[in-house]
Amino acid sequence: MRKILILLFSVMFLIGCSSVASYQRTTAGKIGCVPEDIEISNLKDDAWVATCKGKRFICSIAQTSNRSAEFNCTPEMK
Repeated sequence: MRKILILLFSVMFLIGCSSVASYQRTTAGKIGCVPEDIEISNLKDDAWVATCKGKRFICSIAQTSNRSAEFNCTPEMK
């Protein structure tokens, strides 16, 4: 399932069709929050900030090959 999500997100990212909603859905599983509760900000090509219930996470994606990418979210350092 994780590989499918990564592939789906990678394809959307590469063709430029990703929307805030797709970032919310993709981020949800990494931070343990439902997509509807996630606010996406500072959206750049390969990084964004996800906020859920007052907690901020720094998220990024890095292409690892032609057909896959690695996606991570880490709690923001204070």
